[in-house]
Amino acid sequence: MLLLLACTTTPVVGNPDILHSALSFQLEKLEGTAELSVLPPEGATEVSLEIGDLEISEVQVNGTDVATEQKAGKLNVPTEGTEEQTIFIRYSFSTHENYIGWGPTRGESFTWPYYCGNLFPCNSELEDGSTYDLELRGVPGQQVAVYPQKISAEAPAYTPAFVVGDYTETPIGTTTGGTRLSVWTRPGDLEAMLDGTSLLVQTFGFLEKTYGPYTFGDHAGSVSVEWGEEYGGMENHPYWHISGWALRSQEVHTHEAAHAWFGTGVRFACWEDFVLSEGTTSYISGRALEEVGGPNLFTTYVAEMDLFCGTEEDVSTLPNGCNEIDIATDPLWSMVPYMKGACFYEDVADQIGVDRVDEIIATFYQNHVGTAVRMEDMLDAIRAELKTEEKAAFEERVQLWLLNEKCPTDYAERCGKHGN
Repeated sequence: MLLLLACTTTPVVGNPDILHSALSFQLEKLEGTAELSVLPPEGATEVSLEIGDLEISEVQVNGTDVATEQKAGKLNVPTEGTEEQTIFIRYSFSTHENYIGWGPTRGESFTWPYYCGNLFPCNSELEDGSTYDLELRGVPGQQVAVYPQKISAEAPAYTPAFVVGDYTETPIGTTTGGTRLSVWTRPGDLEAMLDGTSLLVQTFGFLEKTYGPYTFGDHAGSVSVEWGEEYGGMENHPYWHISGWALRSQEVHTHEAAHAWFGTGVRFACWEDFVLSEGTTSYISGRALEEVGGPNLFTTYVAEMDLFCGTEEDVSTLPNGCNEIDIATDPLWSMVPYMKGACFYEDVADQIGVDRVDEIIATFYQNHVGTAVRMEDMLDAIRAELKTEEKAAFEERVQLWLLNEKCPTDYAERCGKHGN
């Protein structure tokens, strides 16, 4: 007797580089389609897409129906070599009122930090950046949907977002760099929004002039949402979201706008590098408001540090590892990387000069916009511009602000004296 054994090949599954995502949402029916331009990783026979709790009804690769496997919130799709290819997916999605997808009661989508799969097939890895086309259909009644039809620069998967409600657009001006700015408000919000954005055209213009061009289109601005106290803003460029309690805060509006340069523009490669996003953004927000006659944010940062310095909430700003933490539950998800990160740059500016720090940040942004990098890359960029006699004092600042678990004992003097 001759026994014939079936020969099976185990698929090699990898995470794709998603180059472009064309997304369409039908809100009334809770249905969507995604057309993804992807590059499979070398050697992979399947790519893995995050699909959260989506219900998949159709998948095509380069126009041909394919069989797929779904497991643990992932969709494994067979690929055809390692060249760029198109994956089309038809699906339905659920509603979520806990900031992990589409929340119809709030009238807003929210997917930070890694819940994009509850809204569309995606790769939430920070290394991956995609451009986007967005379409919204089935908007209820006379409500207005506020969202960008196109995100023209590579951005993290948590960036695409939309809001639906009784919204009115109010133009607030054009920057010296040519970017038109507007605000979108619900009934009763306009006065507070205009108060909070009274300097936004100037601060946005400073960011463009000082660090480099805005890469997310020629129209941007703040959108009013209601989250309660949990969040102040979210960097959904080009139309970032500001919670009702923060509408009058020039700091929050400028901060979310500044994420176009760091966090959304230059992505951080690992969650341990969160300070590259939040600390850098907090610093350049302070610089922008300082330059246009706004409030001194550095004294505000010291007041924030008064709340955690010397407590158990004070942790290292730049922990070891890469994506070994869950940012949603790790102690790093706190004000620590925002405040200590901003004050690190401020202290370096006191050492080598504000203009030199601005020039280093600008060069770094222009060299890395649209890519994911690590905070160590920023530190190396600063080191490369230091004179020999400046290096020891700089490394002391790296240790004090970023590596030590506790705030510097003289943090108030070091940070609050900015501009003196």
